[in-house]
Amino acid sequence: APLRVIAVDGEIRHLGRAEIEELVSRHLNGGFLTLDMQALRDELERHPWIAAASARREWPNGLYLHLVEEAPVARWGDDQFLNGRGQVLPGVAADDFAGLPHLEGPEGEQVELMAVYRAFAARLAPEGLRIERLTRSAAGVRLALAGDVALVLGREQFEARLNRFLVVWRAALMAKRGALAYADARYDNGIAVRWREAPPSTGA
Repeated sequence: APLRVIAVDGEIRHLGRAEIEELVSRHLNGGFLTLDMQALRDELERHPWIAAASARREWPNGLYLHLVEEAPVARWGDDQFLNGRGQVLPGVAADDFAGLPHLEGPEGEQVELMAVYRAFAARLAPEGLRIERLTRSAAGVRLALAGDVALVLGREQFEARLNRFLVVWRAALMAKRGALAYADARYDNGIAVRWREAPPSTGA
């Protein structure tokens, strides 16, 4: 009897059983005993929606799968969504995840920008700062932070510039966070800031 998928469990909402069986069937040409389980797991985990997969044989001819589904982490462009690896997730309805951060950049740079986003978000979160939009253009990288604050990092030395911003943030800006509109960290010896209304002092 041909090998078949007898059970799939895990929190799977965005992958149909037919699609899962199609992924598995690519590995079944050799039959039950010669099935390469590691290759099957690798194949499944390459799919954008599958974060982790495990499989075991069920005699006489069944295959039991446990799958962990990816979640959308950010929007890309007008109507696409990315998982944490920066892969485009097929079949997401835009209304479902309206509150996700937005990544914008050249087509083909999704994976790289997701890595940048995750690194920056991890640095900013402990300071109570959340990225709503990360844009990469010819001018470099720019962040829009919750609370309507723009942070400009430019084309290079992102890490050093982000560190410089955080030093000034902790020392001077956090206490006035409601008034901060714009921070430009593209300077070697400090940052430039713009306030929502002109306070007595003109910088940090």
